[in-house]
Amino acid sequence: MTVEERDGSDARVPDSHVPDAYVEAHIQDALAQDERVGELGVEVTLTPAGVFLTGEVASPERREAITEVVVEMLPDREVHNQTEVMEYPEPGDAEQLGSAGS
Repeated sequence: MTVEERDGSDARVPDSHVPDAYVEAHIQDALAQDERVGELGVEVTLTPAGVFLTGEVASPERREAITEVVVEMLPDREVHNQTEVMEYPEPGDAEQLGSAGS
């Protein structure tokens, strides 16, 4: 399975003869546009050891989807998903507004 562009074409990235910066930008764009992911804050770095993904994501499911998208785009590269799931604090008591002594 491959990631499809909006026009239905194959979105796999050629793994050779393309500058790393182009591939990184293409992956970031795909992660922002893919309906499974929709993340803008994922940093992508290509190295000889593979593709490294960093940043914060909204959920464990989204983290898994990010890996799936990148594997689909670069099936011959090892993907190291080092993103972290954001933790939101529990909401506290509601603040009471109004004047004191009323």
